[in-house]
Amino acid sequence: MAAYWSGPLLLLGLLILQSPSWAVEGGDAPPAVFFFGDSILDVGNNNYLNTKAKCNMAPYGVDFPGGKPTGRFSNGLNIADFLAMQVGLKESPPAFLSLSGQNFQKGPFSGVNFASGGSGILDKTGSNFGQNLPLSVQISHFNKVYNDFRIEVGEAHARAVLAESLIFISVGGNDIVQNFNPSTQMDQLVANLAVTYKAHLQKLYSIGARKFGILGLSKTGCIPVLRAQSKTGGCIEELNYVSQRFDNQVENMLRQLSSELRGMKYSLFVGTHLPEVAFYVS
Repeated sequence: MAAYWSGPLLLLGLLILQSPSWAVEGGDAPPAVFFFGDSILDVGNNNYLNTKAKCNMAPYGVDFPGGKPTGRFSNGLNIADFLAMQVGLKESPPAFLSLSGQNFQKGPFSGVNFASGGSGILDKTGSNFGQNLPLSVQISHFNKVYNDFRIEVGEAHARAVLAESLIFISVGGNDIVQNFNPSTQMDQLVANLAVTYKAHLQKLYSIGARKFGILGLSKTGCIPVLRAQSKTGGCIEELNYVSQRFDNQVENMLRQLSSELRGMKYSLFVGTHLPEVAFYVS
């Protein structure tokens, strides 16, 4: 089953993918939610790593409840927080590295956030900043969390819970930005990223995940840090083109994958369709 939305309709689409048991009857708990990817979804994992990619200092968090930095790459709540609230959770699932030494055999099993700022699809991405949790490592941590839960509740129940859980992923932007070279052909990089991304999704599926909310790239060439390096202050259109090529590859990959993997459902948000004005700040 495939779904393709942009903007606020993404959230509606993701809600449609959820189990109707709690959404309709309202008596059951919301599904567990798991976040993977980069700084778009990181809620504090990088606080525990030796990296320059940290946001646990002012002015980050100035608009977060309490006005303190949390490690989110944001002035306040980030996308992970809003998505968690949309599916009915009272608060965003905690950063995995904040739970050191804790097992996950006791409920309630509401989810965990594995996202790490600076990370990517490729293991080497972001290493110039120091440590991060590449997507492959995030999935390994997820497998540990699931195994702890499975030991406590049994194989059948654990698989049933995971099959109804939501998997949100935002990744790929760092891979493209850090490997971008306007003087070389980028199609090979994009193809390699799509193939590697597919393998990561297949691993998640093999563990038991079935419902995926995939956040594609925005117009990467228009993000403020890159525009600040431009002589004109404008967007880097070549980078936007590569980002769009990546989104197209991911869309095709997801369509193929969902036809191959029984029970896989996904919703894809493609940010490269957003107007450039959305990336301009004063």
